[in-house]
Amino acid sequence: MARTRNIKPGFFQNEELGVLDIKARVLFAGMWCWADREGRLEDRPLRLKAQILPFDDCNPDELLDSLTKQKEPFVIRYQASGTKYIQINKFRSHQNCHFKEQPSTIPAPEMPVHTPCKNGASTVHAPGMPGASNNLGDDEPRLLLTANCLPLTANCSIESASADSSSTPSVEGNRQVHKRKREKPSIYTEHFSEWWAEYPKRVEKPDAAKEYQLAIRLICKDNEIPEAQTRQDAHAYLLEKTKQFAASDKGSGAKQFILSPERWLKKECYKDDQAAWRNDDKSDPGDGIAKAFAELDKEFAK
Repeated sequence: MARTRNIKPGFFQNEELGVLDIKARVLFAGMWCWADREGRLEDRPLRLKAQILPFDDCNPDELLDSLTKQKEPFVIRYQASGTKYIQINKFRSHQNCHFKEQPSTIPAPEMPVHTPCKNGASTVHAPGMPGASNNLGDDEPRLLLTANCLPLTANCSIESASADSSSTPSVEGNRQVHKRKREKPSIYTEHFSEWWAEYPKRVEKPDAAKEYQLAIRLICKDNEIPEAQTRQDAHAYLLEKTKQFAASDKGSGAKQFILSPERWLKKECYKDDQAAWRNDDKSDPGDGIAKAFAELDKEFAK
């Protein structure tokens, strides 16, 4: 399936490409659209001509060969498992493939082992370069790659190379991703836990923890509370006020009539005078409700 690819201005200014036949240049650019995300495609000259140069009279096999004879060949023609393929060199460096594009199913070309000389030069040519042999003997050393793109040498098996690679960081595209979990700090601090144990009604703990931290900051900034200028002092002040509220009439009454800790902090009830926490009527609030229902029953009975 043909795909949309990028073409850069440098394509038209490349001198090694510029000396080739115009049809070879068009064929080269056209192959990008038919290659997979790794720049590989089947080496089928007649089919490529029908796809890219359907109206031109040319020999596609000769055009492909002309792209392999440069100092740095534009393409590599190779064979794997009895099938001929083409590898476009530096394809990933110039193309940004769509992230949904399917991975390549074509095997990569086998790269020969480079034996360095004393001056650091290599004695083995890359495939497609001048001087390279197209028919390497069985004793010709080759560099094979494992599934994890690690070199496979004579002293290393595929299984051992794959096992050694299990400790390497995961890779997405060309970028290494080091996965590390960050532990979020707990909202239930030691000071909050101490205050939470003193409040007479313990419900909605997450909301209460957030409101507690906000209350501590407000107390530190409140000029009306001069004795609480630090977080430690603010905690001690709030803890003492909570103990007083828990011992008061409103704090020690029926649980359903006590404010939730989140609302108690939000309304800044800790600033209230102790007299506001005292009930003049010592009777149970539920008694008044029961009396009201009794009177309604009498009215309906009439």
